[in-house]
Amino acid sequence: MALTTVTIAASRDLRNVVKTVVNLPDCLLLDQSSDEDSGIERVAESLIHLWYSAFVQPHTIDGIRDRVGPLISEEEWLKLEKITAAPKGLTYEEASRIRQKVTLAPERADYRDRWSFNEATPSARLVSQRFREDGLLLPFGHCRLGFTEPNPSRSVTFEMYCVNATELPKFLEAGGSARIEVSNIVDGAYLGIEKTLSHLCPLLQAPGSNPHATLICVFLNAVMEAAKGTGQDDIENFELLFQYLPITDPLSLVAPHSPDMLRICDARPLVRDVEKYFQMYRSRVGFEKISTKLKVKEKNQNTIFEPWPTQLKIKPGHGGAEEEFRILLGSHLSGMEQNGRGLNLWVDLSAEESER
Repeated sequence: MALTTVTIAASRDLRNVVKTVVNLPDCLLLDQSSDEDSGIERVAESLIHLWYSAFVQPHTIDGIRDRVGPLISEEEWLKLEKITAAPKGLTYEEASRIRQKVTLAPERADYRDRWSFNEATPSARLVSQRFREDGLLLPFGHCRLGFTEPNPSRSVTFEMYCVNATELPKFLEAGGSARIEVSNIVDGAYLGIEKTLSHLCPLLQAPGSNPHATLICVFLNAVMEAAKGTGQDDIENFELLFQYLPITDPLSLVAPHSPDMLRICDARPLVRDVEKYFQMYRSRVGFEKISTKLKVKEKNQNTIFEPWPTQLKIKPGHGGAEEEFRILLGSHLSGMEQNGRGLNLWVDLSAEESER
């Protein structure tokens, strides 16, 4: 076996290290880390928990105050102080109770059970349940002792307007938004694409001041609506589905509510030809006419999201195909989430420069 040694001297960007390592051929890699800072591992672990965990250890908060605090200006210290102090009186027990009211809500038990049934492996079900319980990003079985401080950095400030989206232009500055995310109100059952764009695109910054200003929307129902309209929704792609999801007991398919049939029903969208059906939807709704009428332009290519990011990437019969399928099946995603160019379709739409 070839021996390859890669030296990464004083690199401050771990992404460079990761990209180098993952692109190495099969070989033996010797790690010769010479970082003289003995606390680097603790700092890395603390950052992970500040970003992702609901609770942190006391030394993490102390480290920010004692080691980071002296390095920043007095003006910025006030901001830092706000994110290093949990709300007064918020105990570990109370914070856990508040969090679990959402992550373990009794009224959502059926949804959790149904998706747990689709999880790729028993271990995936265990770690998912454990994270719902304690919110700690740790290996399963890792000691949980010491994570007693509610994470004070897990807070975001929102300005809420309790009005219909069509009313927002009355409250927000025209041309003041670098990015607008409208979720799936562009679906036909809600405002629809034309009404959404006509009301909200004027809020985007003009291309002259920000050529990257973008309105992002998601079509959750477009592919399904187009598929149902063809009359093929109940019959297509079963052959492809069974290549990913082999059925060991054909008799189990006779009962409509058997575990295998329930899993098949959940899995069918993952193998649907989403691009074909979305093009049907675009044509039926008239995207091009709407774009011309409202003087907005769909980007030529995705700049914010990958197209169809949750679609299966590995073809049946190739290594890892069934594992990828099982992971996606247990992920709560349908595979029809398409990040479009301005489009379970994400569409990036930016203002047309000549008209803004």
